[in-house]
Amino acid sequence: LFKAMKAQNVYANDPQGGSGDIGLTTYKSSRPVKNILRKNMAIDVRDPTTPWAAQATNSPISAISHSATVTTIDLSVAETGTMAAANVVVRAGNRALEPDGFFTAIQTSGTYLNVSRTGQPNWQGVITDAAAGGGATVALDPDMLRDEVDSIQETSGLVPDIIVCNYAQRRNVYNLTAPQIRYMPGMQNLGIGTLTFDDIPVLAERFFPPEHIGFVNTSTWYHAIDKDVEWFQGLNGTVLHVLSKADVYTAMLKMYRNFACLNPAANGYLYGVTQ
Repeated sequence: LFKAMKAQNVYANDPQGGSGDIGLTTYKSSRPVKNILRKNMAIDVRDPTTPWAAQATNSPISAISHSATVTTIDLSVAETGTMAAANVVVRAGNRALEPDGFFTAIQTSGTYLNVSRTGQPNWQGVITDAAAGGGATVALDPDMLRDEVDSIQETSGLVPDIIVCNYAQRRNVYNLTAPQIRYMPGMQNLGIGTLTFDDIPVLAERFFPPEHIGFVNTSTWYHAIDKDVEWFQGLNGTVLHVLSKADVYTAMLKMYRNFACLNPAANGYLYGVTQ
């Protein structure tokens, strides 16, 4: 599911829905975006308060470094305005042109798919602060996972069928269950293999933000394709193009696609979990 949903877009920090925002220039109170940004990637930096004035436009990333929860970048083209903590990073030219992401779909306030979430529990995801409002992240506990699953079931009547996180959090889930593993005499199991928690598969995704663990019911997600579909035409007006080195024709199809969750309450995530 997540490969088809183009993970780089789906897991981006996009609280406004389709805005294309990758993340804040500083990641306080926001989801980090490790592995989404990369060297030579062209980005815009915009100020949401002006509104959306460009502080840097089509600026390639000349250097990038990652820590566990923070990404630091250098731009090869100097910014045209003063950067601020509330500025957002966007793929160059892509603001308001990205699909809605996982985190957009399961927020608890605002609107989604032009429907207000107010007074509609089934239109709100189940979001839990593992630190319960504390300023520091906390170690993962099995009851955190079970409480999140229970809350989703109580709200929606459905059970998540995938737990998704980055590799470090998958290891944390594994470490919860490792002491209980028993081996047959003469048998040895090396590595994590296929990991489940309470019979729910745990999927590791390199684009999923650190300190977060997602809970997904895949039956509630749909790949929506706009009916306005057309073929790109070449200079001579045809849609078939001949390859110069082979007896082969190619064509390019243009379509508008988005990802829709029709029951956000069957999904949710934990945040504030120590890496």
